Amino acid sequence: MAILFLFLAILLPSPKVVELKESTSIQNFDLEIPQPGIVLYFKFVEEKADYISKEGKVEISWSSSGNPLISHFEIERSEDKNLDFKTIGTLPLQNWDEEMADYRFEDSRLPLSGGRIYYRIKQIGSNGNFQYGKTLSVEVLPTLRNNEEVWRSFPNPVKNGNLQVDLLDNTGYRGEQISIRVIQSGNVLMSRNCADVKELNDFLANSFNNVSSGLILVELKWGMQAQYLKVWNLR
Repeated sequence: MAILFLFLAILLPSPKVVELKESTSIQNFDLEIPQPGIVLYFKFVEEKADYISKEGKVEISWSSSGNPLISHFEIERSEDKNLDFKTIGTLPLQNWDEEMADYRFEDSRLPLSGGRIYYRIKQIGSNGNFQYGKTLSVEVLPTLRNNEEVWRSFPNPVKNGNLQVDLLDNTGYRGEQISIRVIQSGNVLMSRNCADVKELNDFLANSFNNVSSGLILVELKWGMQAQYLKVWNLR
């Protein structure tokens, strides 16, 4: 029997010892992580700006599909070729799905001097990012509004030269330079160009003391408008 086991040991291959080692390699994966703050919005469709002369307004219209990442739209306007845009209105998002929605904004506070006006639509995302549509432009006619009271003078009658003026209609004055002439008995007593209402009132407060008693006509001109104020001056 011993001889048999010896014979088998010679014929059969000796078993191999396998050493198990702990794997230290890690498989890497390339993941595309979207950058925060970058949003692709939907494009504007049919952006238009139409001047409606009979109603004295400009209508800005466009279409856009919904997107939950859009917060709202802002409408901007510039009255000069340098395209110094300022926001004149906002519109909220109308729909959250992918169907098209129509938007319309009316600008009725047109510059009295007329000329070419520029508009653009600003689409603002819920994360604060924004993008602009194309720049639109229209040519509007000057508006001369007569017989409309924009200003008032106080007190009237005026005593001790403390005349001041104020706006009755805030929509009738939009920051233009104001030209003033003080007229009495057909004679222009004083005149000046003022940058704003404050400068105008400072001029009146410092210059009206020397005006004689009686009826005074205060002529105010700004933009394409003019108004005459009748003031009784008491000494």
